[in-house]
Amino acid sequence: MTYGYSQLPSTAHWSGNHNSNSPYGKLNIILAIIVTFSIAMALFRFSRRIYKHIGHTGILVFTRLMGLLLAAMAVNFIATGIWNIYQSFQMM
Repeated sequence: MTYGYSQLPSTAHWSGNHNSNSPYGKLNIILAIIVTFSIAMALFRFSRRIYKHIGHTGILVFTRLMGLLLAAMAVNFIATGIWNIYQSFQMM
């Protein structure tokens, strides 16, 4: 369930761009997945302690900041896509 919007594109990108001659190509991908899973597992494991430390207001602030970050990334993806489409029409 933790394999979501951040992990999926990263794995697809690294899988398509790794050096197939290098013995460390797939190892780096596997290590990145393990590190991401470990961080998510630690956050889930200590979520009660984190909540007790930052409180309900802290959770709300953090949620708003993550929403703002997600919106900024979405605008960036859309702007990049529109720019690439514009450039592809100039090549015709």
